[in-house]
Amino acid sequence: MDHSLVASKCIAIDSPRETVWRVLTQPEYVRQYLFGAELVTDWTVGNAVIFRGEYQGQPWQDHGVVLEVERPARLRYSYYGGACGLDDRPEHYATVTYALEETPHGTALTVRQQGYRDEASRSRSEGSWEGILAQVRALSEAG
Repeated sequence: MDHSLVASKCIAIDSPRETVWRVLTQPEYVRQYLFGAELVTDWTVGNAVIFRGEYQGQPWQDHGVVLEVERPARLRYSYYGGACGLDDRPEHYATVTYALEETPHGTALTVRQQGYRDEASRSRSEGSWEGILAQVRALSEAG
């Protein structure tokens, strides 16, 4: 895992931070923007965060630990995705950070994921984040 590799994306959302925070953290919304994943966590620092689902008939589960929660401004967790092809060891975990900043027209949401196997996986992830953030915006702006 190369922790110097970072994907970062920012999007403007015409909704208050509290609404965007709810979309990012509540299972019923996460399922809609994260490939049908079921979110299991209580968002308490030190506790587990689990994303699980099914892809092409095969069950999958990614997981990590909640590292920081500053409602409604910042959320950070470690993340291990089995698709990375590396053993499930702490040094193979990425870190995902959401930063929500109030703006005159709503919220600026920045996502930053640090730690990838290689540049190709970082690039694929950055493309996925674009689509995810667009869905987060649509859900947030819908209310």
